[in-house]
Amino acid sequence: MHSYYTELAYAAILFLGLSSPVQAELFGRSLTGTGFDGNVSTYEAYYDTTLNVTWMADANFFRAQAASNPSLVADVIASVGGVVLDTPNVRDSPVPYSGSYALTAADFDTATGRMTWWGAQAWTHYLNSTELGGQSDWRLPTVSPINGSTFQYGSAFDGTRDVGYNISSPTSELGHMFHVTLDNKGFYTTSGVPQPGSGLLNSGPFTNLPGTYLWYDNEYPLEWSHAWTFNTQFGSQSGIIYKGDPYVAWAVRTGDIAAVPLPAAAWLFGSGMAGLAAWARRRRAA
Repeated sequence: MHSYYTELAYAAILFLGLSSPVQAELFGRSLTGTGFDGNVSTYEAYYDTTLNVTWMADANFFRAQAASNPSLVADVIASVGGVVLDTPNVRDSPVPYSGSYALTAADFDTATGRMTWWGAQAWTHYLNSTELGGQSDWRLPTVSPINGSTFQYGSAFDGTRDVGYNISSPTSELGHMFHVTLDNKGFYTTSGVPQPGSGLLNSGPFTNLPGTYLWYDNEYPLEWSHAWTFNTQFGSQSGIIYKGDPYVAWAVRTGDIAAVPLPAAAWLFGSGMAGLAAWARRRRAA
């Protein structure tokens, strides 16, 4: 007897053969090492085939780490020698425009998992220094110009500029994840009209994905004391957030991680996939 997942796989193959490709695909990855329980029956990360990026399964993993390691903040600060380098700006500390920022415990909120941009930079450095999951190249998501050359700062509703709504280009890793991989809607349509069903309604296989700002790795060129962010509540991208504000850092890395065989199917996303699941259930019932 075929299982539900077998039927769903058949449905997916049929779908792929008769229509356009699925919008995105995620493959579960089981990691071992510092901070993981070594349980190969669960996934700690997901590989994004479109972006060639591996995303931490827990989008707020810092909070989980802090709960199990009371000295985490001190360890993170020590891993960078207490200082994060950046482009000189007025918010550098203790000396403005020095190109460095001295971290303190105030840059981290272990209860919520939120941290400043500087704190997020230090945290990803810490993950690499401890080779979390056997990897030493964790980072924050990145954004680069949609046009391939220069950031377009004037806000737009149709996703054609780097600031605004409905930015689904692969050049904006968080925007692509929100709009394409998870198939969420922004607060506005591409015509600038508020639409129902917007916001972070779908989080896929990920846990603790917040309805708030998420840090990008990039500083904001128009104001170096700010950094790029993506807002999952409204589906918007901008550089209005000051580096010292506390928001969530989602750890990712470029490339795939060797797969560990598990009895589970890949997560398929995109229009039409929900219908495939229903089709498989009907076949099973019959």
